[in-house]
Amino acid sequence: MTAAHYPHLLAPLDLGFTTLRNRTLMGSMHTGLEERPGGFERMAAYFAERARGGVGLMVTGGIAPNEEGGVYDGAAKLTNAEEAEQHRIVTRAVHEAGGKICLQILHAGRYAYSRKQVAPSAIQAPINPFTPRELDEEGIEKQIADFVTCSTLARSAGYDGVEIMGSEGYFINQFLAAHTNHRTDRWAGAAAMKTACAWRSRSLRGCVRRSVRISSLSFDCRCWILWRVVAPGKRSSSWPRRSSRRVRR
Repeated sequence: MTAAHYPHLLAPLDLGFTTLRNRTLMGSMHTGLEERPGGFERMAAYFAERARGGVGLMVTGGIAPNEEGGVYDGAAKLTNAEEAEQHRIVTRAVHEAGGKICLQILHAGRYAYSRKQVAPSAIQAPINPFTPRELDEEGIEKQIADFVTCSTLARSAGYDGVEIMGSEGYFINQFLAAHTNHRTDRWAGAAAMKTACAWRSRSLRGCVRRSVRISSLSFDCRCWILWRVVAPGKRSSSWPRRSSRRVRR
């Protein structure tokens, strides 16, 4: 395999709001540095080294938009100007090395290893000893507002964009999967996607460039999420006929 097989891989990519020097992406992964003393300086060195190596765009490990969304008590979050100043250490180092970096916003929902965890329904995750608190309407609106605040702070911290984690069974995914969303209000099932528009990503316009990734298949393999949220006229004939169809392993 030679570079000729991928003629555009190392070519610049104009995204409209910024230009990447090539089309390579280093996906999100947790380094375990975020919560350690001096961790942001070490993160800055870690990402800057990869920027100098030529990566076009990097994505941080998941950072919570609020305390209840952290993967465990004390997990890294971005909720105020003081925390944004810490993140600026990382973005400054990456930009000085010629790279671009996005912040991943990760709300763990019922996967949070904490008694503060919240979710669309009070359904315990098999990997967690705690049962989440079911959010009321006011609580859901707070979570949305916290996503927006986190995104705005990411921009002020110098990030080139945010990636909102809406997949892998985490908080947003829990609203879209039938097994974890037993609500009967406007946040139920497909209505959650249509009403929230993936947590009102439209409300982030003007804050920062963002992407939202959702899973096409429920993690418990009980339903195709896209079948539940895509308008009927746009469904592919090759997709399952029913949202409850089981997928054989």
